[in-house]
Amino acid sequence: AGVAGFTALKNSRQVAHKVPPAQRGVLVEVMEARPAPQAIEVIAQGTVMAAQEVSLVPQVSGVVLDQHPGLVPGGFLKLDDVVVRIDDTDATLAVAQRRAALLQAEQALELEQGRKAVALREWKLMGEKAARAAGVENSAARATREPQVKSAEAAVAAARSALRQASVARERATIKAPFNALVLSESVDVGQLVGPGTPIARLVGTDRFWVEALVPMRDLPLIQLPEGETPGAEATVVVQVGEGTVERAGRVVRRLGELDPQSRMARVIIEVADPLGLASDVEPLLLRSYVQVRIQGPTLESLFALPRSAVREGDLVWVVDAENRLVIREVEEARRLGDQILVRKGLAAGDKVVTSRVASPVEGMALRIKGAEAVAQAPASAAEARP
Repeated sequence: AGVAGFTALKNSRQVAHKVPPAQRGVLVEVMEARPAPQAIEVIAQGTVMAAQEVSLVPQVSGVVLDQHPGLVPGGFLKLDDVVVRIDDTDATLAVAQRRAALLQAEQALELEQGRKAVALREWKLMGEKAARAAGVENSAARATREPQVKSAEAAVAAARSALRQASVARERATIKAPFNALVLSESVDVGQLVGPGTPIARLVGTDRFWVEALVPMRDLPLIQLPEGETPGAEATVVVQVGEGTVERAGRVVRRLGELDPQSRMARVIIEVADPLGLASDVEPLLLRSYVQVRIQGPTLESLFALPRSAVREGDLVWVVDAENRLVIREVEEARRLGDQILVRKGLAAGDKVVTSRVASPVEGMALRIKGAEAVAQAPASAAEARP
């Protein structure tokens, strides 16, 4: 009976199965390397500047009779707006005098032309021999009063020029806006006496602003400049506004011919249309603002995008081979974009790149891929549950 009870108790126990020890190795996280086309952006810093800027300076002297209500710092003017009107009384009188002088010169010319016609008829009637016998000089031009006519014609031309000069002086008494403008400063008022050489206002154009971006020399080949009918590269200008940012579209228009003296970087000009948002409901782009510029570059084929943590010092990456061992490879970096590094050479599609840290990495050391171990142990755990 004792033997039978012992046998039954023994048979009622589950059979214990030994679990094979897990393979030793450092646990790592990996990502699969996948080549793909990557659009390249050139990141630069820049300063907003005026594309058009002028100082308004009178060309005639006089008292200011009227000025545009927008002629104040921060005011706006439209193309051909009358900015300042100077007293043109003297210029108007000069125009009247020059017009009278022109009329006199034209009448004198008509008189000389009549005399020339009479002299020409007499010359033909008398004949050359008779004219010589009468003591007329041996010159048909002089006999027909040609010099007098030319002198009268010159007097008319001079009178017309004088009238034009007086008219221009009168026109210059009215100063107009040369383009759609923002007033930066002004130094004139109604009743003030102004004269040539004294600036009265400083204006900048509002149709477009420029951003002077500082670009590393190595990035210049990536930037498309305007050529013929081909426009320059598109760009995005990012400006900090409060706690957020505002993006404005722009386009590369030129590269300057000298480096920035402080940074020794190339200078590229990006043009932004309607920078102050006068024609659209957008945040204004203020002059002298510091901005970030993202210039669209070419699309490069077959690049591997890796997180910065995956590329070690010396442009090295760690790869897990088919036997779960560490392989250290040197790669060629094509570009850095934010938190990513684009790799051109040194990887193959499907490579398992280590993204986590490994203390004291050694070529050939054993590794375990996080996640793969749990899948491998699942069948063993199920076998243990069977009696």
